[in-house]
Amino acid sequence: MSAIQPLAADLHLRRARPDDAGALRRLAALDSQPPPLPDAAHLLALSGGELVAAASLDGAWQAADPFRRSAAALELLRARRDQLCGPATHPRAFALVKRVRRGALAG
Repeated sequence: MSAIQPLAADLHLRRARPDDAGALRRLAALDSQPPPLPDAAHLLALSGGELVAAASLDGAWQAADPFRRSAAALELLRARRDQLCGPATHPRAFALVKRVRRGALAG
């Protein structure tokens, strides 16, 4: 069994592209989630270039790597989704980014 890995200091969020479909399915299986809908738009959280969490823009689906400290990545994805689909600003996002950076650097 693998030990839980910390997130790297370089956490990147981006929209999923068609070539990310396989990685999304693998992440869903790893997290015991149903596979994401292929026609839904998703946001990805990548740490060290590896997919650690993902969430659909409609809020109906999410998955995270259970072997990495990915809860903060999911929170950031939700905050970014709120920015894109909900209110224009999300005040908690700035405080969350600071907490994630502190945690990643403390490693």
